[in-house]
Parts: sequence; C-alpha cells; structure tokens
Amino acid sequence: MSSSKVIGFSSFFCCENLEKVIIGKNTKVISQAAFAECTKLKKVVLPEGLKEIQWRVFENCNSLEEIAIPNSVDIIDDPFTDCENLKIIYISEETLDKNPAFEKEYKNKIIIKEDMDLDKLINMGKTFKEINKLKKTFGNFSKKEIGLLK
Repeated sequence: MSSSKVIGFSSFFCCENLEKVIIGKNTKVISQAAFAECTKLKKVVLPEGLKEIQWRVFENCNSLEEIAIPNSVDIIDDPFTDCENLKIIYISEETLDKNPAFEKEYKNKIIIKEDMDLDKLINMGKTFKEINKLKKTFGNFSKKEIGLLK
C-alpha cells in the first residue's frame, strides 16, 4: 500500500485472514470502514504524514490490542468502534488537542507519547523497563496500565 494517497471506503472490509497492515508512507487518508470486520488483524503500522482516520476504519477488529497514532494526524473520527481487545493507544498531546472527542471516547486506553519514533515503538518490547530504557515520556501510569504492558 505504498503509492495510494487514500485507502478507499471499505477497501479491505471483512478480509478475515488479514493479520498485519503496514500503511504506505504516501497515504494521507484512511476512509470509512477500510479495515472493518478484519477480525484477525493484530498489527497496524500507520505512517507519519497520515492526516485523517475516518469513522469506523477498524470496527470490530477484535484481535487489535494496541496502535500508535502518528503526530501528523489531524482528524480522528471514532475509528475503533467495537474493538473489544484494544487496550493501548499511543498518541501525542498535540494530536489529542486536535481531537477532543477522541480523547473523551478512549480516555482509559490512551498513553501519551512525546515525539515517539514510530519505528522504535512498533519494534520495542512492551515491558515498563524497556519503555524507560527508550527514555520516552508516557506520563504517569496507573497500576492498571502497567499491568497491560507485558
């Protein structure tokens, strides 16, 4: 998916065997329901430069447990409807400021990142010790959030 600037409406809807998606660096918009009902989707890599994640993009992607939203995203329109196993959303304060409704909807899953290098985030281990080694600021963790980091 490296050349398309827009991933169209329901492009990969119900691709039941899709497990990993790396969105191309030229992509600016992921349209409504593009990956909805991809129930085995576990890993999604969103590029810096992405501008918009539309409504229900990942609806019912129940294998998705975490995702990092790039700083470049200006519009987030409730993309994770019914993602029952989504536990962690890495996002910058700047991106949250542009999307207050998103913050309200997903406040229990958000971990603030500061200028996080997405490649490192995607490849890093998920222990609290490893996060500290990377010297990234995630704000204060609750005991519940620390338990989510395996």
